[in-house]
Amino acid sequence: MGLERTIAVLQGKDDDYQTELFEPLITQIEKLSGKDYTDEKNQKPMRIMADHIRAATFVLAEGVIQAKKEQGYVLRRLIRRSMRYASLLGGKDFSLASLAGVVVDQYKDIYPELWGNKGFVVDELRTEEERFRQMLSRGISEMGKLKKLDGKTAFFLYESLGFPLELTEEIARERGQKIDHQAFEAEFKKHQELSRKTAGGRFKGGL
Repeated sequence: MGLERTIAVLQGKDDDYQTELFEPLITQIEKLSGKDYTDEKNQKPMRIMADHIRAATFVLAEGVIQAKKEQGYVLRRLIRRSMRYASLLGGKDFSLASLAGVVVDQYKDIYPELWGNKGFVVDELRTEEERFRQMLSRGISEMGKLKKLDGKTAFFLYESLGFPLELTEEIARERGQKIDHQAFEAEFKKHQELSRKTAGGRFKGGL
């Protein structure tokens, strides 16, 4: 068993997220969202947020920055998925940075690098929150106009708004729809080919 499950068993808990390892985070999420963890519909988003923001805080404290490749890509997915579920829970003053503060306070005596890099962690989360909040708002607004989410529309959202494919897939599943990856890749290749041709024309033109 993993650490969380072992502690849940030792403490007589049926839920890993009600142990001392996650309880401070869950409590803060409840406070920020105004929602109750005991309500079953809130449990999935709260669990995902608690798990992801704890992982993101540790990764950021190691100096990893968000990027499109490797560790930075995983980090960005952790943050953006947390924000996606924060938006589902609601709460006008939701802040992932405040959740990171809970993680730092909880583990700083064991992992002093968390406290030493707290400023960097908070700044990175706040910057990404603002950027992603604007993109998410535009993306969800566009999705509301679409009757069907498929590979072609997923690429449109990705190319025009930077809306992550993973989030489009998640929203599609909630609608009972499925994204065709082959259609998405086909649109992506068309875009790459057009970009190459456009770049080639500019080069010939002396630019």
